[in-house]
Amino acid sequence: MHSRISWRANATWIHTSLLLMATVSLPGCVVVAGWPPFGPPRTMDLDFEQRRLSPFGIHGPSYSHWVAEGKPHLWEEGTARLRIIRDSGARWVRQDFWWAQVEPQPGRWEWANFDRAVESYERAGVNVLAILCYGSAWGGGDSPTTPEERAAFGVYVHEMVKRYRGRIHAWEIWNEPNIQPFWSPRPDPALYAELLKVAYRAAKEADPNCVVVGGVTAGPDAAFVAGMYAHGAAGHFDVLSYHNYNQHADLDTEWPALKRLREIMAANGDAEKPIWHTENGFYTGPVGLSEEDQAARLMRYSLGLLGLGIERTFQLTVADWTDDPNSADRSVYRGLTRTDYTPKLALRAYQVMAARVGMLRAQGIFRPAPGVTGILFGAPEGFSGGSADTLVVWRDWSAPRAPACLVLGVPVVLLQDLHGGWRIERSDSGVYEIEVGREPLYILAPGETIRQSATAVRWDDPLRSTTPRDLATPLQVTLDVVPPQGVSFRIGTGDPDDRESSVEIARLVVPAPGTNRVSLNTLGFEPGRHEVWWELAPLGGVDALIVRGYRELEVLPPVRFGFDRFPQLDATAPAVPAFVEYAGAKPATGRLWVELDGRAVATQHEIELTPGAAVRTGVPLDLTAFEAGLPASVTLQLEIEEERYTVAAEKRLIACPPAPGAVRVDGDLSEWRARPPQIRPEMMRWEYVNADDPPGPDDLSVTAWLAWDERGLWFAAEVRDDVLVLPQSRHVWDWDSVQIGLDLGSDAQPATPYDGNDLEIEVGANGGGPTWCYLGACPPGWPAEDLSDRLQCAVKVDEAGGILTYEVHVPADLLVSVLKLEPDTVLGFSFLVNDNDGAGRAGWQELTPGIGMGKQPEHFAWLWLRPDE
Repeated sequence: MHSRISWRANATWIHTSLLLMATVSLPGCVVVAGWPPFGPPRTMDLDFEQRRLSPFGIHGPSYSHWVAEGKPHLWEEGTARLRIIRDSGARWVRQDFWWAQVEPQPGRWEWANFDRAVESYERAGVNVLAILCYGSAWGGGDSPTTPEERAAFGVYVHEMVKRYRGRIHAWEIWNEPNIQPFWSPRPDPALYAELLKVAYRAAKEADPNCVVVGGVTAGPDAAFVAGMYAHGAAGHFDVLSYHNYNQHADLDTEWPALKRLREIMAANGDAEKPIWHTENGFYTGPVGLSEEDQAARLMRYSLGLLGLGIERTFQLTVADWTDDPNSADRSVYRGLTRTDYTPKLALRAYQVMAARVGMLRAQGIFRPAPGVTGILFGAPEGFSGGSADTLVVWRDWSAPRAPACLVLGVPVVLLQDLHGGWRIERSDSGVYEIEVGREPLYILAPGETIRQSATAVRWDDPLRSTTPRDLATPLQVTLDVVPPQGVSFRIGTGDPDDRESSVEIARLVVPAPGTNRVSLNTLGFEPGRHEVWWELAPLGGVDALIVRGYRELEVLPPVRFGFDRFPQLDATAPAVPAFVEYAGAKPATGRLWVELDGRAVATQHEIELTPGAAVRTGVPLDLTAFEAGLPASVTLQLEIEEERYTVAAEKRLIACPPAPGAVRVDGDLSEWRARPPQIRPEMMRWEYVNADDPPGPDDLSVTAWLAWDERGLWFAAEVRDDVLVLPQSRHVWDWDSVQIGLDLGSDAQPATPYDGNDLEIEVGANGGGPTWCYLGACPPGWPAEDLSDRLQCAVKVDEAGGILTYEVHVPADLLVSVLKLEPDTVLGFSFLVNDNDGAGRAGWQELTPGIGMGKQPEHFAWLWLRPDE
């Protein structure tokens, strides 16, 4: 199949793989961790410079928390936990050092516990990323937002860095300052930037060689990072860090957000500044991933971060925080082990990952075969450890396991799977058929051919090339090495070795290394993603390829448009926000309008479109078309040169009035009953899923009231139910209960689950104790248990009358970091009432879809905060 290609194999790579088995343990020398592959890591201590190369870290013993809690035997448990971390292959730990503990009174320093903690890290032979954080012992719990408190924080930073100079080299300034409760009273990038300046100067004065890590945001919060720079943060940190949590996180989900961060950094002179990812993790538990999927997801994500240029990545925790199946906080199950430190499958997978690539650096993301993502890891420049290249491959998460034709160019390779199982494959031709699935597969010493395929061509996007459907769209590529005679660079479809099926769509003659632009002809492609091949061949009549690879090509439709973020609605000039992304080849005029239930309700709105334009506009809307919160089919219509494009959604617009002045959260709805309800029984729809018989007319009836004021959002409901079955655990959805969904940013995207500004509140009566009331979903990095305590909820049970009354207050301090509590603000809202008639959860009534059958806030109603009744 590949007989035409003259591949340049290098036997050195084969020898290197065999040398792995012969490496000996000598002081100051690298011993390959985890060899043989099925054994635990057995590395000798490395000096600091070598240990610092490791890209992997895990959160260490929570000494500050444990001291505050009075945890028994905390130092012994810390030592045991550090041994597990060391055995995992991680060479960094992350640990917070609370200001209030080290300086309980101004000028009085308590070092004993911190000294003991640092000594434990040194004995374990790990590097420390120390978090300098949280308010002073005398500041009332607020963050240091005044000049006086910032100056005091600077003293704390200086004293910490000075005391541990030469022992701790990296210091992270604060933790998640872009969200509550970590920054109070309200996150503000300007205030954080001022704190960062003070901390940076204090740290560098104490240790000019230390590394100051800034940002530390919950999620890749581009707006917050841009705000930091706008208020002078540039030049006051050495590394930018952020956290991210998402059960579906992968290369595809991370790259767009990371690209935006890089653009902001480049615009502020920090294009080359490193980025660290200092919290990640995937949870198992009652409603989480299987242990197998947790292991695969975590390794793909960690390796993918490195492939995207992240310098270091930290797993949130070694062990689960609880084994309580009723915990409302799903993050408690993110450990590599259970609470008793018995390992999950992820721990062994982490050991294998650290052993295979822990001292290497990502050389590039590429596609070594159709449908296969590859990341090549190689030794960093100047590293003398003597480790061979390692290729990691996997398929898309939803793709089936299938053979992949990999041209490695060497006669023998060693393969290692996610959990350390290994085998040797042989091929005289250097061409291998290898089964590749969604979990990472490691190919050790794959050969010079793979290195050339991974590094010969650099693209403007590491994952795929995106282009409109056009005759000649320029695509940027960079060739790093070109032989003296130059090369021919070709892109095509079909089988590149079959003249009948192969179709060339681009060709470029490249005389010298550098950045080039090649024009693609994509008129023959339907919009969507396609697999293409690319080749480099020498000029001058030499009948041989230098290298070949594959590339995913996404062909854009001429137009992409839909509903945009909807944060405000002005009653005097109401409009639906819409966006239009235009990929046509020439300028055009578009006409936008809105239809409700099939009839136009506003005049047409003209927009001018240029190639590559992204237009955001408001389309006039007639509010009288919405009748008292009933659903309406809202359709955006776009016409461009006689072509019609349509996006439709069923939407409700619900006016939310100010709250009653004397409202109390006690389950007594007397202050609500005098007001007209916003939700009436006929507005709710049934979803009956676990019962053979449909619901009867008296089975369930729901009436609800909504309100708002500067104190937060208010919800009250009366539920009449023929059979009351109260919750028996925190998984309240299995019994009679209520779930409330809030899209605080009013920015839901089609077919997209909850994002970083969405909340889900779950409420149920608890006959044996306090009301079940907690956040079942909240922004990444938020401590759900702590924030749930801020909710005010009450449920009143009338067994004889078959009535449940609910009251919920969502306080402003859970909202204001995202939502403006002011007239005309719009947010996404829905709720459902679960029904259990004695044989388990039978179904529910819901205001809109988007909670019960899958978390999709795109279906939520528009909740409109009004200034009056």
